[in-house]
Formats: sequence, structure tokens, C-alpha cells
Amino acid sequence: MAIKKAVNGDDQEKKKGSEVLPYYKLFSFADRYDILMMFIGTVSSIVSGLVLPLLVPMLGQVVDSIGRFENSDLVNKVRTTSKIAAEFIYYYISQIAQQ
Repeated sequence: MAIKKAVNGDDQEKKKGSEVLPYYKLFSFADRYDILMMFIGTVSSIVSGLVLPLLVPMLGQVVDSIGRFENSDLVNKVRTTSKIAAEFIYYYISQIAQQ
């Protein structure tokens, strides 16, 4: 009997200490700084999610330019490669700026 009381007593103490707070009430404790950080995090995650699909056409350009290099001269190869390399540099700068 003492064991059951001890176990039940522990359960009651755990229930008292672990009150559940609804998720939407967490925002009632947020101050301006918390709201600003949540806004910045939300915008950053949206931008980060949109940037990845923009990378797909860039990679397509790389594949197309490699396929076109078979019959072209060296000057065109360098120009095309330089343009694509610049686009990748801009992409990675935007990724670094997000962090």
C-alpha cells in the first residue's frame, strides 16, 4: 500500500508541475523583440524556400552551354561560362546574406 501511495503521489506531483498551455497562448507572452524575430525567421524561411527552385534553370543553362560547346570557338565558350559563373556567384552571395 505504501508503494501505491508513493507512486500515486509522484503522479500527482508530475501532473501539477506539467500543466499544458495551448499553443496560441504562447504568443501572449511575446514582446516586440520576439515578434520581430518571428517575423524575420518567417520571411527568411520563405525566401530560402523560393531560392532553390531558381537554381534549377541556372543548372539547366550549365547543361545547355556544355552541349553547345561542341562546335563553337573558344571565345564563345569563355563568354558563356563567365555569364553562368557570375549568376552562380550572385546566387551564393544571396545565400550568404540570408544567414
